[in-house]
Amino acid sequence: LRRLEQQIVETSDAVKAVGAQINHVQSLQRDQNEKLDKQGDWLVQSLRADLRARLTRAQELDIRDERKQAIALLEEMYHTARAHGFKEEQLEAVLNLGLTTSDDSKAVDSKFRDAKKLIREVKSAWHQIHYYRLKAKVLLHRKHPSQAERALRKAIALSQSADESVMQAGLYARASYIHLLSDAKRLDEADMQVSSVRTVVEETGIGYPVALIAELLEACIHLAASRSDINQVNAFVAAALRHGSGREAALLIDRK
Repeated sequence: LRRLEQQIVETSDAVKAVGAQINHVQSLQRDQNEKLDKQGDWLVQSLRADLRARLTRAQELDIRDERKQAIALLEEMYHTARAHGFKEEQLEAVLNLGLTTSDDSKAVDSKFRDAKKLIREVKSAWHQIHYYRLKAKVLLHRKHPSQAERALRKAIALSQSADESVMQAGLYARASYIHLLSDAKRLDEADMQVSSVRTVVEETGIGYPVALIAELLEACIHLAASRSDINQVNAFVAAALRHGSGREAALLIDRK
């Protein structure tokens, strides 16, 4: 009986030792999984940051009239985002492709259809604002200016936020709205919109993206040219020179 009791004790000790080893192995596995998760999170964040950097670069290329390079970079961004299942970055690439492609109405319509599918899964105000900008562009191509105006008003309304990126998106929408009003010869209304962005275009060192400044300056020059106000045109060209290069200023004038 004592021998049996001794065997039971030894067996129990062995079971405890095996259990301890299993716990140790499981602990090591958990630590390894946590490290892998952290590495995975870092890689995802790094890839997303790289995609956003490509977007910024594409926007800068576009304002310098290097449109082919901008579109190639946006297409690359789109395919990379799609391969990794990044819906927001896919949508950003599609929206910018639609907004960058100016002359081909069929290509713009195609990008808008893609954006319409993707926007269902992305609810942020930033993406909604640029979606309405693209929608307005499509509606203008289709000769529906009143519907385009409603889309831009929605975009501007969505930008009333404390979030800086959302506010900047709203400034892009205001630039589009200034163009629409100037084309419609509703110049007093366009002046009211310009008054909302004048500080941004006239002061340097605020830290706004170059692409945004260029969009706003182009809209302001469009209004000044619509008024045949050479003094205002010169003032906005001078602002362009303060913000960038003479080439950028020349491009702004050439477009109008």
